[in-house]
Amino acid sequence: TKAVMAANTNPNVEIRIFTVEIRNVSVQRNEAVRHTRYENLFFFDADIRVPHPFWIRNVLRSHQHRSAAVSSCRFRPSEKHAVAEVYFAILFAFHLIMRRINPYAIGAMILTSREMFDRVGGFETDIVVNEDANFVKRIARIGRFVVLCDCCLISARRFLRGGFLKTGLMYVRIF
Repeated sequence: TKAVMAANTNPNVEIRIFTVEIRNVSVQRNEAVRHTRYENLFFFDADIRVPHPFWIRNVLRSHQHRSAAVSSCRFRPSEKHAVAEVYFAILFAFHLIMRRINPYAIGAMILTSREMFDRVGGFETDIVVNEDANFVKRIARIGRFVVLCDCCLISARRFLRGGFLKTGLMYVRIF
């Protein structure tokens, strides 16, 4: 594992880039947490964009105000595409419905604390698909899972390339 400090113009944000030789998202996320000293942990996929500079602060406040052990958020496509808008609206509704029955979140944005991360032992490295949902579900067994209304932007490229129906059915099968 190699860690490098990234160039950054914001003195309130520390960015470190890690190189992990093992190609496994769970291993990589666990390694990143091992190198951080902060209590609040945001896990973002590479295709996520936050909509404004204060988004992270606002989401963290909502997470804490609602006494959440783990949170996810609402997603909107970063591309202008009507079908993608509908898909992500359905995904948000699905998360809201399932949050108490069978907590489920995609790994595009997960927020939790180091304490919760440690209590469940981090991400399970032997799970190669849906490891993010597994992580959320294990934390939700011991604390509150919240789906925040704050939106972050996610690329719809998987759907645009693979087709909405085919990709959507693949996600339903994984669930």
